[in-house]
Amino acid sequence: MINDGFDINQKDKNGTTLLMYIAENTSQLLCTDILNLLIYLRANVNIKDNKEKTALMYVAEYNDYSSNIETLNILLNHDANVNDVDNKGMNALMYASKNIKTFSNETTVKMLLPLTDINHRCDNNKSYWDYLPNKFKDKFPKPNTSVIYNNHIYRYDVCIYCMENLPSVLFTPCGHIVVCYNCDPKDECKLCKTKIINKIIVESYSIV
Repeated sequence: MINDGFDINQKDKNGTTLLMYIAENTSQLLCTDILNLLIYLRANVNIKDNKEKTALMYVAEYNDYSSNIETLNILLNHDANVNDVDNKGMNALMYASKNIKTFSNETTVKMLLPLTDINHRCDNNKSYWDYLPNKFKDKFPKPNTSVIYNNHIYRYDVCIYCMENLPSVLFTPCGHIVVCYNCDPKDECKLCKTKIINKIIVESYSIV
């Protein structure tokens, strides 16, 4: 189909692409391999539907229902824009926070926090923290506080193990980039001893 001129980013009447549909339903369809194939074939991970939602937003919203953490990790490792917003000004972190007790989960929020501008507010002036249920609010930082996760990302100039290669693995939730891919530890960040929830390859990631 690709050789016959099929547009891999073609949208349906709702603006949904094949990648969006697969990403939202990887858990039910057992098709992360198909997602990887679509990305390999240059499917746009940041394309938006008619509501201006991206695949990452759908995955963040339904990570504990129809999608899964592996899918979230795949999108993040292929330059999905965490700070994109839909037509209501909501980003992926907000969708994960809003649905943390139902369709999403705490791990999803922890994975997105170090990469997202937590001071962003959507069109109704709510932040991600405002969408969190009360029982979760004490686990995550408020906007405009001294603990701002996206400013917490810290990258060493050289891997703290081999002292040769450029650090290329981001640990979440601590936000440290201190080791190269070859020296990647299994369980905890060797800088702060925080348990690693997820790892993101960031060789081309730009830290602002």
